Amino acid sequence: MLKLFSRNKLYILALMPILAAIFWFRLYLYPSSVEVPTDLFYMPLYRFWVWLFPVFVTKLGSQIFTIPFLLIQAYIIALFGTQHRLFDIRTFLPATIFIVLSSVLIPSLGFHPAHMGNIFLLLALNEFLKSSKSENLFKPFFNIGFLLSIGSLFYIGIFPFFFAFLASLLFVHPFNWRFWLVSFIGAILPYTSYFAYVIITNGNLLELGIDIVLGHLLADSLPKFNETIYGYIAFISLLNILAITRIIYSLPKRNIVTRRNYLSLISIFAASTIFFISTPLLSIEIGLVILPFVSIFLSEFFIRIKRRYFDEILFILVLVISLMIIILN
Repeated sequence: MLKLFSRNKLYILALMPILAAIFWFRLYLYPSSVEVPTDLFYMPLYRFWVWLFPVFVTKLGSQIFTIPFLLIQAYIIALFGTQHRLFDIRTFLPATIFIVLSSVLIPSLGFHPAHMGNIFLLLALNEFLKSSKSENLFKPFFNIGFLLSIGSLFYIGIFPFFFAFLASLLFVHPFNWRFWLVSFIGAILPYTSYFAYVIITNGNLLELGIDIVLGHLLADSLPKFNETIYGYIAFISLLNILAITRIIYSLPKRNIVTRRNYLSLISIFAASTIFFISTPLLSIEIGLVILPFVSIFLSEFFIRIKRRYFDEILFILVLVISLMIIILN
């Protein structure tokens, strides 16, 4: 099974929707919808999208559009490995792991704004990884701030990643205040346009500021899962820690581009995880914006396991446990 999804064949792309339909079957048996309160200013682009296409917040819309948006994210994650030399082989394994892991934590939400915001997060991450090979750093740094800002206007939980990205810059490039300034300008531009719109339409900037803060605080202090989900999260977290440890141990043997990229991914993941755990922003949908990093780390872990059959058995175990928890819950 691991060898199948580790290959870089076109037929694997055709298997992805089938895999998503299998692991996300609850979406079709127990569809749900997500409503964004209309009396708040936060996530304005998502509210505008819903105003244009109200079908997205219906149960039918969740059934139709969630899987395509999920596959878009999975395919972007799969491209990271080949474009940024993260793996020794070309593989769709990160996309497979992302689809499987997200199926346990996310489907009860239906189509959530996190799906849209996460696409911009992945595009920003792509710009960040490209910066390690770029001579002109002003453009990717501006794009990072701009993309994360746009993503946060779809889903407010994306915005903290801006600070995680800035912190991780120190692992990739020497400190230069001009690069940080360019990123801030990129992040401010979408919000400046939104503030201008609020003023023109006789909105209240003070109320806007309060609602943006509330948007960060509306999430539950902790996701409410049963014991099996907590056990599953602990199991995946343990595998992720082992994967990161193995990656760090192998970095001296990797080329400088791969080394920088993994240091960037690990630092962004660590900074964002610490932030979400230490603030009220932690909620179930945060799993979606954390999983791309976990998927990449676990893929590298599985690919580099040299013991015969152990990698296959462990991968099948992850699939079986994931499916069992979905069925039991």
